[in-house]
Amino acid sequence: MSKECEIFLRELARLERNRRWQVEYAEFTAAYSADIEAAGLPLDSWKTF
Repeated sequence: MSKECEIFLRELARLERNRRWQVEYAEFTAAYSADIEAAGLPLDSWKTF
């Protein structure tokens, strides 16, 4: 297999893993984002910048 083909397939596999992760954890990330929006970031009061 050519080097270019191998690089392309690795990138394709990486993109598919990311897509599947986003689908699998969509409900969790939405709920987490809602919590952060409602309550703010943890330890936000300690931020110095």
